[in-house]
Amino acid sequence: MRAWVTDEAARRLAKLGGQDLDALRERAKNRDFAPVPLKVRLSTAFDNKVEHVTTVNVLGMMRGSDPKLSSEAVVYSAHHDHLGIKDAGKAGADTIYNGALDNASGVASVLAIAQAYAVLPKPPRRSILFAILAAEEQGLLGSAYLVEHLPVPADRLAADINIDGINILGKTKDISMIGFGKSDLDAVVTRLAAWQGREVTPDACRTEDSSIARTNSISRK
Repeated sequence: MRAWVTDEAARRLAKLGGQDLDALRERAKNRDFAPVPLKVRLSTAFDNKVEHVTTVNVLGMMRGSDPKLSSEAVVYSAHHDHLGIKDAGKAGADTIYNGALDNASGVASVLAIAQAYAVLPKPPRRSILFAILAAEEQGLLGSAYLVEHLPVPADRLAADINIDGINILGKTKDISMIGFGKSDLDAVVTRLAAWQGREVTPDACRTEDSSIARTNSISRK
């Protein structure tokens, strides 16, 4: 079982274990912080309906033009599934989880990028792997399968640019980059953002003040 809890519930759990959540968060900012066992136990029971289905990842590869760098690949990825159909609610109500944003928009973006690469006079130096993945909403199953069955060795992947929904807000002052600070792509993204007159902010869910970061990430020009 995997679950998420609200901030209020997390505080109650910490208190049951004799801890203060705010104090733990402050301590967690230090590199020497270690997990603190709460010694709180939870019992739960539920019924599962298991259904086996078959789905596929859709991959396309454009071979690079450089004899040496073509053995490396840059990946553009998006997932093509959504949550399916929900239980009927009000009479006549739409019961389909329409995934236009998450993530038909990402799939369309990857296809548009592939189309743009296809009309270049010369392919890029590195190979380009376009990956439209399945079962993201069911636990990243398509992504896991791709990682286990890569068409190129893992150490030859230069980057994976994953698109999970595109901007629908119009012009913004910044771009929120998930994974910021974890690769040398930071410099590339920062340079392109500056060219657009924008700045790069880290993933809003990983900043000290996520409310401010979330506001910045949708600030309009």
